[in-house]
Amino acid sequence: MEPSIELTAEGLWSEVSGRLRGALNETTYRTWFDHVEGLELNDDEFVLAVPNDFTRDWIEGHFIGLIRAAVGDTTGHERQIQLAVKEAAGERAGARRRRTAASRSASGSIRSTPSTRS
Repeated sequence: MEPSIELTAEGLWSEVSGRLRGALNETTYRTWFDHVEGLELNDDEFVLAVPNDFTRDWIEGHFIGLIRAAVGDTTGHERQIQLAVKEAAGERAGARRRRTAASRSASGSIRSTPSTRS
């Protein structure tokens, strides 16, 4: 008897993304799925982290059926697929700095001017 292997979100995404890579051309795969990660997995739902709203909307509109089918084929169990926008660490730090600068500006100790540099 084989030992039971616990399926994780990361492990399932690895399997599903391999199937997507085989079904799509390389450019399409890299454009839409290179920055997707398995985030959460339970009996009813598989949550994927995507980098932004645009990617989430595009995947939902064009690839959700393919992902759902790959999850079902891989696990033998259909699940709802949810796409959650995961803010990049650098964006979180930048937002935190902007909030801190804005609060200092409001208190009068530091005046913040928006930067035009990226």
